[in-house]
Amino acid sequence: MRDAKVIRCFRKYGTIGGKETLTSHGSIPESAWVLSRDAFTRPASSEQHRIGFERGRPITLDGRSTDPVELIEQLERLTAPFGIGRGIHLGDTIIGTKGRVAFEAPAAEALLTAHRELEKLVLTPRQQRIKDSVAAPYGDLVHEGQLLDPVCRDIEALLLSSQQRVSGEVHMLLRPGALFVEGVDSPYSLLAASKGVYGESAGEWTATDALGFSRIVALTGVFHRRAGEHAAAEAPARGAK
Repeated sequence: MRDAKVIRCFRKYGTIGGKETLTSHGSIPESAWVLSRDAFTRPASSEQHRIGFERGRPITLDGRSTDPVELIEQLERLTAPFGIGRGIHLGDTIIGTKGRVAFEAPAAEALLTAHRELEKLVLTPRQQRIKDSVAAPYGDLVHEGQLLDPVCRDIEALLLSSQQRVSGEVHMLLRPGALFVEGVDSPYSLLAASKGVYGESAGEWTATDALGFSRIVALTGVFHRRAGEHAAAEAPARGAK
């Protein structure tokens, strides 16, 4: 989501700093929060909403197509009153000092959570692991002002490729201080594509297949045990020399 309008939209809402963030203990006053002020003192309530994605980009909110910036702003108005995305970040600056700052990012928290859950449904395990492995260094490069380094284009090419099937809808339940994903739908669902039911029925294999696969997967552990047994058996002989 490197759309310039979207980035500007997120940047409109800055971080919150003050004397309370100059130390590592304690929070900031409730009055200092802007979007989520008094979120946890209001009567408990809940709301259900849906975010639709196409190739990794959010395109609908509760079934209604909208401009990306408008979607973010609408999502912010819906999630902020529940205290979603409120936090205090303790991290490192590029020069090596520690920094602490409060922030409010309700729309970002909702989008990231929904997007991550949709990826779990449509990406293979290896796709998820490789994508996660480049996410942290990419974030560091952006944080350090190195976005123009060619390696960022390389990482972005992988990220964009990974999003080809990240399309579908995520159902969310909002409660004070909590965003719960109730379900995910996608035409590219790897769960729906399998004949097997997790914990219930194999479908894709027989008991003999499963036994043979288990034995193969366990070989590394078997070799490790055998090596220990061989070493123990040869120990007396080595000691006698």
